[in-house]
Amino acid sequence: MFRLVQLLAALFFCLYTYLTAPMFQHSYIWLALSLLLLLVGVFRRPSETLLGSGIAMLGYGIFQLYSWYQQGAEASLGWNELVWLAIFPFAGLIGSIEKLTRSANMLTEKLTLYEQMQAVEDPSKIELNSVEQQLGFLGGPAFVYKLEEEVLRSLRERTRFFLVIAEIDHFQAYKELFGYEQSQFLLNQIAGSINDLENLPPTKGHLGLGSFAVIIPKRDEDEGLEQVSQFMDSLNDSFTELMLVRPRRESQVKIRMKYGVAACPADGIEARSLMDSAQSKLEGNGVIL
Repeated sequence: MFRLVQLLAALFFCLYTYLTAPMFQHSYIWLALSLLLLLVGVFRRPSETLLGSGIAMLGYGIFQLYSWYQQGAEASLGWNELVWLAIFPFAGLIGSIEKLTRSANMLTEKLTLYEQMQAVEDPSKIELNSVEQQLGFLGGPAFVYKLEEEVLRSLRERTRFFLVIAEIDHFQAYKELFGYEQSQFLLNQIAGSINDLENLPPTKGHLGLGSFAVIIPKRDEDEGLEQVSQFMDSLNDSFTELMLVRPRRESQVKIRMKYGVAACPADGIEARSLMDSAQSKLEGNGVIL
């Protein structure tokens, strides 16, 4: 997507130069400079690209002032000069768009982590803190970071894996009806059931609002799908046993497990796209209790 935008921008620069070159000298020099800024944005840091764009605009301005001085003409900016002054920073911005987007996503994740850290003092604002500490579950931001590492390793080694999200359906209604402590107890029980499963995936996390996630590596498609199916069936069995012995009053809220599965690289090659894909595929799988 980013490469397509950059290619379209380069084609626009070339088309503009082709149409205006007969009327204005040195247009091809400015085209080369704008394409250079585009490449700088792709391969260098955004701060360096911003500096390069500023230098290009300053150099262009000095050149125009010198040209007007040599010709004895009155200094005035025409539409062509304004277009090139806009193209230089635009070229750098388009070149850096992928890095800027990645930085914005990282900033969002850091802010989310900060908000969760601030909420630790208020138990009504955070779930499963004890489970994350005692049973080895990663918190939401930590799991996303681990998932990003797994994506990079998968692309580097040409391997594949599944991301499975398991969510307690109607958990928010259960929490509102029975309170923090009882909902925390339910989460602890589900987390304990996940830990007790055979062939437990090594990477597991809690995403909030009664959602858990695991990463299941696979050597081939059939083996990976079989492991995913075994994970869901085993967790469903544990969940059913847990619900059958719960107090009668809790049966007012009908809950069940929902699952969403995303495959890397088929469903995405970024942690966030895989998470979104798995979330969009969440559907009930099991008896409503």
